[in-house]
Amino acid sequence: METFIIYIAKIGICLGIFMLIYILFLRQTTFFRFNRSFLLFGFLTSLILPSLKYTYDIIVPATLSAGMDNFKESEITVSNSNIQIWTILLSVYIAGMLVIIFRNIYAYYKLLKLIRSGIRSDNEEFKLVDNMKVGSPFSILNYILLNTSKLSQTERDLILKHEIVHIKQKHWIDLLCSEFIIMIQWFNPLAWFYVQLLKENHEFLADKAVLDSGVSPAIYQAVLVNQEFKEPIFSFSNSFKSYNYTKSLKRLAMMKKTKSSPWKKALILTIIPVFGLFLWVSAEPRYILETSVTEKIIDDSTLLISSSKIDTAITSDSVLLLGKVRKVTYKKTAKKEDEPFVMTNIPITSEEKKPLSFRSANLKEKPIYIVDNVRRENIEDIDPNTIESISVLKDESAKQIFGEDAKDGAIIITTKEKVKTDKDKALIIIDGVVKEGISISSLNSENISSMNVLKDKAAVSKYGDKAKYGAIEIVTKK
Repeated sequence: METFIIYIAKIGICLGIFMLIYILFLRQTTFFRFNRSFLLFGFLTSLILPSLKYTYDIIVPATLSAGMDNFKESEITVSNSNIQIWTILLSVYIAGMLVIIFRNIYAYYKLLKLIRSGIRSDNEEFKLVDNMKVGSPFSILNYILLNTSKLSQTERDLILKHEIVHIKQKHWIDLLCSEFIIMIQWFNPLAWFYVQLLKENHEFLADKAVLDSGVSPAIYQAVLVNQEFKEPIFSFSNSFKSYNYTKSLKRLAMMKKTKSSPWKKALILTIIPVFGLFLWVSAEPRYILETSVTEKIIDDSTLLISSSKIDTAITSDSVLLLGKVRKVTYKKTAKKEDEPFVMTNIPITSEEKKPLSFRSANLKEKPIYIVDNVRRENIEDIDPNTIESISVLKDESAKQIFGEDAKDGAIIITTKEKVKTDKDKALIIIDGVVKEGISISSLNSENISSMNVLKDKAAVSKYGDKAKYGAIEIVTKK
């Protein structure tokens, strides 16, 4: 909702920029065709440009990431508190659009009545409708409506020539675009004036075409002055008579104006820095968490990767990963197909800030896979969501445990089901007394005051082999 209203406001700003450039550099020139293209381009650009999203990067130190999260939550709260005013603005905006739509529907209805009640004659290029209810001649689509009873033959011929130019140059397309702009920018006076500038240029184009056909400028100007404004013209039509006397004088002045220098067209290049400023002002920040360089280590120790998920692609050489790491993927690109993988270390930082080292596997290496203490040929059929942890044994460390078959390393996978089973096998010690034959899941948590978990060697060293699956020391409430 808020985004849409801002988009509509940006359309108005773009139209204002085009209108300002046109008034300053083009309105007084004789580049009528060029001016028409410029004004129509303004319509199109004003609709497209605000819909494009422009961002600029702001590097945020990793230590401030928590603060950023708080900032975003606060920002959302403010937006929610203002939702009512955005709803009101949108309701008013839609109401204004409906008024414009109904106005146009009523205008089309009146137009159809004039066409159906008049005397119609079809020509190859246009359809002429003679109706006594028409005050001032006008054209719309390929229809020309006029009242011949109030026109001399000379006036009729010149007016037809003028209106035929509107039809041939398809000015009605411009007017339909104008009505769409007015519908979405009904609240913006600049949009209404922009449309009037486009209609004014249409009249300049038609006047020039008639005079270029050999018509006497004096006679043509006299016909223009003699026309009286009897009733309002439809907003989506072209009228021979301007909508006020000042506009008629403007047309007369443009008929006498000498041809403008083509170099003046270059002045519209000023629009480039203006729109550059517009894009700069409307750009939105994109916050990027600053990466932290970590220290590499190279050893043959077991590397444990806890189960979690990372959806964001990491593109830098060394970054600070927030949360547990589930998978590290290294994409190697070789110059030749037969070129082996380079042994590359990928340093990351664990949740405890301890540096861990990973390296890419050589193509010729074939590690063995151990899943829940059972050797498997491959692990492609394992659902990643069922994995609790992955242990990697490299070279000599793997050979010492699994023999010569593990000379290229061993990948030990523990599933969540295995962890759950092992947890139930853990030795239970309640208030210093070993309780055999019970599981942690059978205990009532409401009676537990505190609980301490011992794993692996720590449990075995304290309670012996019976604690090989771990030990859980529980203190109950007294």
